[in-house]
Amino acid sequence: MKTSPFAQRGVFAACALACASFSSHSFAQSAPTTQTTELKPVVVSANRMEQLLQTAPVGATVLLGSDIRASGALDANEAIRRLGGVVSRSDLLGGRESALDLRGYGDSAANNMVVVIDGVRISENELVSARLSAISAERIERIEIVRGGASVAWGEGATGGVIQIVTKGSAPKGLSGSVQLGLESFGTRDANASLDVGAQDLRYFAQLRSLSTNGYRANSAQRNDSVLLGVELGSQQGFKARLEFFHDDQNSRLPGNLPIAMAQANPRQTRTPLDFATRSEDRLSAALQYRSGGWLASLDLARRQRDSTVFYDFGVGGTQDSAGGSRGTQVSPRLQYTGAWGAAAVTAQLGLDQQSWDFNNNVAYSGFAANAEVASQSSRASFARLDVLLPSQTRIVTGLRSERISKDFSDPLAGSAYTQRDPLRAWELGLNQTVAP
Repeated sequence: MKTSPFAQRGVFAACALACASFSSHSFAQSAPTTQTTELKPVVVSANRMEQLLQTAPVGATVLLGSDIRASGALDANEAIRRLGGVVSRSDLLGGRESALDLRGYGDSAANNMVVVIDGVRISENELVSARLSAISAERIERIEIVRGGASVAWGEGATGGVIQIVTKGSAPKGLSGSVQLGLESFGTRDANASLDVGAQDLRYFAQLRSLSTNGYRANSAQRNDSVLLGVELGSQQGFKARLEFFHDDQNSRLPGNLPIAMAQANPRQTRTPLDFATRSEDRLSAALQYRSGGWLASLDLARRQRDSTVFYDFGVGGTQDSAGGSRGTQVSPRLQYTGAWGAAAVTAQLGLDQQSWDFNNNVAYSGFAANAEVASQSSRASFARLDVLLPSQTRIVTGLRSERISKDFSDPLAGSAYTQRDPLRAWELGLNQTVAP
């Protein structure tokens, strides 16, 4: 069986045309002298509690941004697949994005895995994978992958685990950035630029990315454009705030499937030369935190809108044209304490989650409107977690989450409609013992 060379990033290796970086302070630094370097501790927070990797859940994997860039991975999606070992499958809309699957849920993987960017949940309910290929490797500080149930921390949809992407925080003072241009087979062009402007307790940052390809098959051209703008102020101790705006556009031609005989005769042909799809997303998020001693108070706010259209031409069977969109909001305050309880190290957390989501999809067959799916969901949850590390290096973790979820759905064409009001509970109890440093 032949596979698409584009899916393998071309029949020849990606060729970088140019790669440049600049820094207003880099020339003032002398070459380092030989000395012993102490490694910085790795902190993970995918379970919404900051803790050292050594005490994180057993199923936790952390990919550092420096390792991701050294590997040659171009974006978050590729890093998770190649370095994190997460199973994936090709996205129906093609391109560089692959659908990720923690713990083998198959087609329902998107509904059993939570994806988080800087504390904001971006995974949705409409069986659409969260797009991570727009996050350049240059912007990643670390990626945390937790396999296994994370329902106490994130609620519904976290049965398979959680993937959190933490983007770069503080930047050096002055001006820094990078520009990358690349060519691949089948007319693929990838351009990425990032810029950071840092001052005392103040930072501005921006990222632009544009990816286009003619595709391996006929009618498989695609273009992706994204922009990220943000500002961050404050320091690690005391008050800190971050505001981000992200926009992403994707335009795809759809080559469709082929019978085996046609694929063997010419694997690059298409039977659907008129099919196409578009998808766009706008995301505005803010993170506020105040740290004093062992106390950390934080608030995550987010608003996101996603719109998409799909057109199928069935020839004598007519056409299908659908247009839909979803909107979601998140408000998540949390309070965390890290300190000592006698000889034991303790981390305790209380938090609230309030989320809302609504979706609509209008489908027209051969120009006649025939279907209008409408769905909405809202949830309110409270959760608490306690992590105790005894002097014997015995670690005990307990957690509890209480959530009320309301769901409404209507699909006139299928004659389906329902309303659900569900009180949900989740709990966890973990115990591990360190047997060697």
